[in-house]
Amino acid sequence: MSSAAVLCGLAACTPKVDANRFRIEGDIQGLSDGDSVVAIPVEYSGFDAESIAAAAVSDGHFVLEGETPEPRLLVVKVKGCYGYTPVMVEPGQECSISGTAQKNSNNNGGEYFSFRTDVSGSPLTDEYKARFSKRDTLDAEYEAMNRKYAALQERESELYESGDKEALAALRQTPEA
Repeated sequence: MSSAAVLCGLAACTPKVDANRFRIEGDIQGLSDGDSVVAIPVEYSGFDAESIAAAAVSDGHFVLEGETPEPRLLVVKVKGCYGYTPVMVEPGQECSISGTAQKNSNNNGGEYFSFRTDVSGSPLTDEYKARFSKRDTLDAEYEAMNRKYAALQERESELYESGDKEALAALRQTPEA
């Protein structure tokens, strides 16, 4: 057997990622060249933890690599912006994210991204999404209700702020309220 064949055989048996490392390859259209994408572990303190991986976007593509001694939930997001996509990583794991991101502005002048992504190569992410699917359904119903009653809520806020208690009481007695 030639030495080239032996090397090829060894390369096929060698994991792509070291035992305590992870690799997330992303292809998300809607991200701009030069955007900095970060992976932040979700901790009890929320999303304020330091990022454990960062990468620059080029033509929607990025690669995040970092260390994790145990399975971990990460949020992948654009640095300095709101919005994220969740990914569960495990030591030695390589997975990929594909999809789209739409950049928006909120009322405070901040920017956020609406992500529509699929994660492959991460069975824990599949389990995480399956468990949260009920919440996603409730969130969608809540957002639909808010859209349906947005004008009524706006009018109620105006009356409350103006101090017109009679008009506010009358509004609250209508069938729409």
